Amino acid sequence: RGGAHSLSDDVVGNIGFLRRRLSGQSDPWDLTNQLIHVSSSLPLLRAFDETDLPAGIATAAASELVRYSRELAARISGSSGEEDAILAQRLRSLGELSDHEQTAGLLNSFFTWREFHWANFYARHLRGVV
Repeated sequence: RGGAHSLSDDVVGNIGFLRRRLSGQSDPWDLTNQLIHVSSSLPLLRAFDETDLPAGIATAAASELVRYSRELAARISGSSGEEDAILAQRLRSLGELSDHEQTAGLLNSFFTWREFHWANFYARHLRGVV
């Protein structure tokens, strides 16, 4: 979370790959391809960092995402690819973490994801302007 320069090209590439891979597991209107509930997503989008969040928001969002990860893991498990088996196991392992670890992981991932989108936005729309 140190500005757009903190995301290496490898991290950006990995985020893009995972996003495409996971979103390809269901149609665009499926629950797992939607944003988390607005009562959780809006405060997360508005927050500067985790200290700027209302109490309980991150834990509620983490619980919702663990539910989605279980559903996606079940879908991916049906595939015969080795990459899919590894990804399904990564998704299932989220549910095995303590609530504290789930929440910390969500916050880290969310703020990285938000930075990823800003970096992509600036790279695409403001090239040569800044």
